[in-house]
Amino acid sequence: MIASAFIKNLRISTKNASKVAKFLIGKKVDKAKIILERAISGKEPIDGKKFYTKTCKIFLKALESAITNAKNKKMDESKLRIKTIRVHRGPKIITPRKTPFRRRLKNSHLEIILSY
Repeated sequence: MIASAFIKNLRISTKNASKVAKFLIGKKVDKAKIILERAISGKEPIDGKKFYTKTCKIFLKALESAITNAKNKKMDESKLRIKTIRVHRGPKIITPRKTPFRRRLKNSHLEIILSY
């Protein structure tokens, strides 16, 4: 059985999201939640240097959504692991400016898949 959560058009860079995703793949759901909460509070960095707080907040919301989807499918929460995390590049939003240099905002799509 598989439970998943998919979020589109997140205002985070794909590079930072892929670093957090590589760190979380294969971990149990309970341990992953603790890691993300510690990174948000500033107690434990993800890759040894940075905390990626904005990215971790979004990952925590997506992980909780995937857990509730698993509960709706009547899966046991204590046995769940993160099978895959996919991070795709989304569309760039260009903000209008009066100067010739416009600001490009990075977006990405996030998909989390849980299984036993």
